[in-house]
Amino acid sequence: MLKKMVCVAILLLLVVCGLNISNQAINSLTMENRGPVFAINLDESNISIHLLGENHLYPKDKLSNVIIL
Repeated sequence: MLKKMVCVAILLLLVVCGLNISNQAINSLTMENRGPVFAINLDESNISIHLLGENHLYPKDKLSNVIIL
C-alpha cells in the first residue's frame, strides 16, 4: 500500500513539474507572464502559494497557531 502511495505521489510531482515547464515555454513564446501552475515560496514572515497562476499569501504566525491547535 505504501509503495502505491509513493508511486502516485511521484507521478503527481512529475505531472506538476511538466505543467510548470510547459507553462514557462508558452510564456516565452507568447511574451505573457502567467504564474506557475503550482509553486510554494517560503519567506521569513509569509508562505506564498502559487496555484494556477494566482498568488495566495499566508502569514506564518497564523498558520503556526492553526497547526499547533
